Amino acid sequence: MLELSKMFMSAMQVMVNASKEGQSVGSTTGFVGQAFPLLLPQPHLWSFDDPFLYDLDVTILSGRNSDGKTISGSSSRLSDSSSSSASSSSTSSSDTSAASDAASRMTESDLELLDSASSGRRLLKQHAKADHSAATSTPAKSDPARVSDAVFDAVAEDQVDYVRAYFGMRKISLGRIGGEKNLRPLLNDKFVFHMGMLDQGFWPDGIYTAPTDAALKYDIEVSKQMGFNMLRKHIKVEPDRWYYWADHLGILVWQDMPAMFWEDNVVPNPSDQEKQQYETEFQMMIQNHMSFPSIVMYVVFNEGWGQYETERVTKYVQSLDPSRLYNPASGWVDANVGDLIDMHKYVGPGALYPTSTRASVLGEFGGLGLKVDQHQWIPEDSFSYEMQANSAQLETRYSGLISQIMALMASPKFSLCAAVYTELTDVEAEVNGMLTYDRQVIKMSLDVTHKVHSELLALSQQLNEGPVTVDQKQLKKAVAAMLAPNKGEKGYVAPPTEMAEQARKSQIPFVSVQQKAQVVESGGNSPLTTTAQYQQADTFDAATKAAGHKVAGVIHAIWRFLGRSD
Repeated sequence: MLELSKMFMSAMQVMVNASKEGQSVGSTTGFVGQAFPLLLPQPHLWSFDDPFLYDLDVTILSGRNSDGKTISGSSSRLSDSSSSSASSSSTSSSDTSAASDAASRMTESDLELLDSASSGRRLLKQHAKADHSAATSTPAKSDPARVSDAVFDAVAEDQVDYVRAYFGMRKISLGRIGGEKNLRPLLNDKFVFHMGMLDQGFWPDGIYTAPTDAALKYDIEVSKQMGFNMLRKHIKVEPDRWYYWADHLGILVWQDMPAMFWEDNVVPNPSDQEKQQYETEFQMMIQNHMSFPSIVMYVVFNEGWGQYETERVTKYVQSLDPSRLYNPASGWVDANVGDLIDMHKYVGPGALYPTSTRASVLGEFGGLGLKVDQHQWIPEDSFSYEMQANSAQLETRYSGLISQIMALMASPKFSLCAAVYTELTDVEAEVNGMLTYDRQVIKMSLDVTHKVHSELLALSQQLNEGPVTVDQKQLKKAVAAMLAPNKGEKGYVAPPTEMAEQARKSQIPFVSVQQKAQVVESGGNSPLTTTAQYQQADTFDAATKAAGHKVAGVIHAIWRFLGRSD
């Protein structure tokens, strides 16, 4: 059931028609400002591998103002109610009453807007009727929700405005499959692994602005060609055209909420005004993107940047749109809320144990670098988490990471459900991209990446039927990588192995414990000198304060010391 509500002018009657491949599959009428159902028999669901979208035609018909006059769509004139249009006279008495009640809220500016659009309306009316005639040229089965030809004839006389759009229908949820005890994200009630890339949406010439619509489309197209089925839109909201292409081409979208702070105050104490602004903009982002089926998840906070009151904020945004999943904190400072528990691990991979209410995902990993001559933005300062010598070495290393991810996914202990590779393109000094910053070079063979990703997705779909064989050799490699220190250009900085093991056993995110150790190790003179004292500091913030450092200064120093690894 598709619900339509809160359109522009509350006095007007609305006619809605959904079509599939040119054939009407459901129609209905209602009034602007009132929710009404559009019933679709046997709906065709949207997914990344079958991005089916319905066409939607919405026509606003004549209404009445507070004096009982009819607003005529054909010439925008006011006439006596006794000479109302065929469409108005065909409505029931209750419908007419509803229109009259709503008409009392019409303003002079509403009427002026109607009058100013008369020439455009006439053209749109002709298109609307022509489209309907073409769609109904082939007889269809009887449908009680279908609007009759007589009503469409009335549209030619009484149309006030008309718009054509699209919509997709899909379900995203958490559930258990194949007898498993752990939760997994389900698309249309089936599990499929979310294999994606971190997509920061930067461009060499426009920074945050793509040069063309074709450029927006290309990033999604090439992601699909590489075999990815997801993109994490990182700390950015794109123009609607990007989500249009995500809907039409078929890619799952994890949408980040852009953070308030970054390096200067990783564990902030924002003011009430800053909190209100953040939550207001989050609300606007959700409301403005309600209709894009490709968006399946919102990321509330990332790596502690501007993070505050995680439980309250997550529950608040969940209430705005409960039809999607919510990742409360991607990396670092976890909170027992939302739908996912998320780890960042470079190079990785890694996974935290899922909980009784949350599925386990790897929000960032990889960062394998390859410098491409003549395609670097800042050659003297190129950065990656692990530099590769050439494309062949990159392909081998990357394929090995995917094999380890497959083992973590198949393991009934870890039940890893998603992984986000860093990253889609190089970004300025970062050379971790699958593509160069200018999008001119794809660093790995499309055949290689598509093959390993296809194998991963196929294995994940087998889990819907029951357990699959776990490659124990690859699982051991994955666990070793998870317990190893994070890696950056400047080398390794590792916490004690027993801390990592304790973190996993006690369900404390490993990355949080690791950061506590790094705070101490980089400070050199901290009073926290024993494993027990490390474990007592159960948040990044507490560890920093216990070490006797100012938050901003110590985080800044560690960040630089680690070469920007977490």
